[in-house]
Amino acid sequence: MARSILPILVAFSFSHSQTYHRMRDNYENGMPKEIMNYILFNERLVLVKRTVFYKNGENKEEGKYLNGKKHGQWVEWYHNGHTKSEITYVDGTIHGSSIYWSPNGKESSELIWRNGKRFDGVWTNWYDNGQKRSEKGYKSGIPVGVYTYWYDNGQKSSVGTYTKDHKTDNITKHGKWIHWY
Repeated sequence: MARSILPILVAFSFSHSQTYHRMRDNYENGMPKEIMNYILFNERLVLVKRTVFYKNGENKEEGKYLNGKKHGQWVEWYHNGHTKSEITYVDGTIHGSSIYWSPNGKESSELIWRNGKRFDGVWTNWYDNGQKRSEKGYKSGIPVGVYTYWYDNGQKSSVGTYTKDHKTDNITKHGKWIHWY
């Protein structure tokens, strides 16, 4: 039975295959500046992937497109090759996890997004030396709960809360804040 299905699957995949096109733009030194991958769909070229490079040929940014908009995970790199960010897009809008790193490779920030806005969870930032810089809570994109900040030596610098003025949408410090010097 499996042998009789195989020719049908092969024929089906060839009849539904896409024609891929690659366009490349180079720097004056001949190194690639940008590579864009397209598929031919309904007699139109549709961008599906883009890679941008530094002048030395190292990757700078890479990601995929769906319907002409960023979609899926996009990655950026620093000149030194360390990852700069990993950001998830849905239909051109940041959605899901995004992680950022400092040039030395240490994680500097992590956020959760929903439809382009910070959403539920804790937004954490780190110093280049790996020490935690801050933690801030979000619910439905609005700052909630305790905010904590640290000095780069790991000691707390301040703790307090923020509130949202529902008339103006401004976020302001609320209640008692404690500071350490």
